[in-house]
Amino acid sequence: MINIKLYERYHQDIKLQKRIIGPNDFTYRNTLNKIAPYIPKDGNVLDIGSATGTVSFYLGSRGLRVVGVEPSMNAVKQARLNNKVFSLKNVNFLNIPFERYRSKLKFNLITCLEVLEHLEDDVKCLAMIVKHMDKNSVLVVTVPSVNAPLYKLGLLRTFDMKVGHLRRYSVGTISAKVNDTGLRIEKMFKSEGIIRSLLFTNNLLGKLIRFTKFSVTNNFINYIDSLTLSIFKESQLILICKKK
Repeated sequence: MINIKLYERYHQDIKLQKRIIGPNDFTYRNTLNKIAPYIPKDGNVLDIGSATGTVSFYLGSRGLRVVGVEPSMNAVKQARLNNKVFSLKNVNFLNIPFERYRSKLKFNLITCLEVLEHLEDDVKCLAMIVKHMDKNSVLVVTVPSVNAPLYKLGLLRTFDMKVGHLRRYSVGTISAKVNDTGLRIEKMFKSEGIIRSLLFTNNLLGKLIRFTKFSVTNNFINYIDSLTLSIFKESQLILICKKK
């Protein structure tokens, strides 16, 4: 279970999404770039922890049939309001915790982005995900890394508490949990350097993200950030998984 009151507060003042993101959206570009080869041209998608639907709408705009599962009522209300604007009939949102989701459908793609670290029993979640996969299904998982330089400096404790992080992962810990639940890791990417981490975790610096709507700024920040990875290590891990 998760602290649902925390997430209801977090999503209570979210503004409507004005447009569907593209692959170069600053927040999601690293993840979308890595998973692009695994996004099917047609099929069903399960977006676990879909929040206000940002990724769900992106995948739905590509013609995929998307089910977003999200425990926060405020987030789902916002997602449904957004969908009235986008009019994507192939995208639907369910206001339930994933552990209560029941379906016999096997999904071509399952996304579990920044979710596991919020759950008391992350292994149970992974085991449940396997039930919705067949041998051709792809699971994308992203989690925060224990190697995050700001975390190692003790500067993310307040942030982690605020957003409900119960843990961070090393390559070894996330690999063990994935492998123990009937999955195999096809690829793992180390993502997000210290610059992106600062922008996402510091309220003051986060205001600069608005300038990333300009492609020159967006590309420049990401280029510099990528250079810091080898020096300061990653803040995020991206996993591409399949069923054993």
